Amino acid sequence: MKQALVLGVIALLAQAASPSRVLAQNREHQQMTADLRMMQEQAQQLAITIAALNQALAESLKAINARLDQASDATRKGFADQKLLIDNMGNDVRVIRERSDDTNVRIAARISASETRRHPSRWRRSTSVSVRCASMP
Repeated sequence: MKQALVLGVIALLAQAASPSRVLAQNREHQQMTADLRMMQEQAQQLAITIAALNQALAESLKAINARLDQASDATRKGFADQKLLIDNMGNDVRVIRERSDDTNVRIAARISASETRRHPSRWRRSTSVSVRCASMP
């Protein structure tokens, strides 16, 4: 009898211990499920934040690209204007050079004409000497 009583007590204790194990496992499972839900919620919040940051970054990139395009256009226009000015200055220098050459030719011709008026004998001598030299074989 004692053995049956001992077996009965052991069986009762085993049953009493089983629900606590089950309850412990259930609590652990519930805690893990709660942790998993919190992690999923945090992951969803992070995904929303990342999407918002991506959108803000895309908008900023568009604004920066627009500014870069404007700066590029302004630089291109500046270089085109500078080239036009340089070309115009080159043409002006060419015209001035042509006019100064023309003026130098006129001045030289007038100096030569005035020298021949002042000293007609020198001009005749130099002309006759050059004619004599040219006619000699």
